[in-house]
Amino acid sequence: MEKAIIFLNDDQTKHRIQHYLIDPILNHVMDRVFPYIILTCVLFTLLLIVAILTFAMVFIQMRAPSPGPLSTGLSAGLNAGSFIAPFPTPL
Repeated sequence: MEKAIIFLNDDQTKHRIQHYLIDPILNHVMDRVFPYIILTCVLFTLLLIVAILTFAMVFIQMRAPSPGPLSTGLSAGLNAGSFIAPFPTPL
């Protein structure tokens, strides 16, 4: 056990393990995973842009002056006396 520990603590052995074992494995894994990392970044960026645009639209809607409840829709027509019946009235 001591001989193995001494052997693995040698600088030349560490360099060989890193150069011939660890680096090729990490390079292979990164080559396989890199497209998914790029895809994830693109999707996150698009999601962030959509969230910012949604927030901006809500913020602009909140800042815009809204008309009163009686000035829109059917209630405005009733108050002004200009309601048109949806069906013709019998004579």
